Amino acid sequence: MVNGAVTRSPFPFVKTSVKMPFAATRAPARASRAGVSADLDADGDLDLVTLELGGPARVWENTSLGADSQDARWLGVSLSGSAGHGAKVELEYSAGDERVTSVRYARTAAGFQASQPLACHLVASGWDGSGAVTLRVHWLGGGVSEQELKTLGRWVQVSAPREESR
Repeated sequence: MVNGAVTRSPFPFVKTSVKMPFAATRAPARASRAGVSADLDADGDLDLVTLELGGPARVWENTSLGADSQDARWLGVSLSGSAGHGAKVELEYSAGDERVTSVRYARTAAGFQASQPLACHLVASGWDGSGAVTLRVHWLGGGVSEQELKTLGRWVQVSAPREESR
């Protein structure tokens, strides 16, 4: 991690088995019993992992955005420690003359037989790349972490305030 940004994939243990934009995927129908989306390769778009009944886990890498995209209006937020479970994560920014807040809740539960990383993926739709962007995390115990960001298109890691992490 450099200056709060992840410089390599936060999930190095995942091996990609399929690599193409979701819209271009042509595969036989299968009965999946679990599925979860996460930004496995830290490139800003959500990838998909599925588990088939009696079959292998499959990783579907979404290549629609790409790591070198000039249109980086996303932010990945990885939360540290057990205090992150249930935290409210907000990304506040300007879109034209309006102040907008994108909200996600951190959780690891992802459905039947599935879990996901303790992380949130937020999109600043309508942000033109200028103006203040504020990342705010409301921890379950009542504390709030806040930081001003100059750029998006990256992953940041946020730790709970000292009193929250107990």
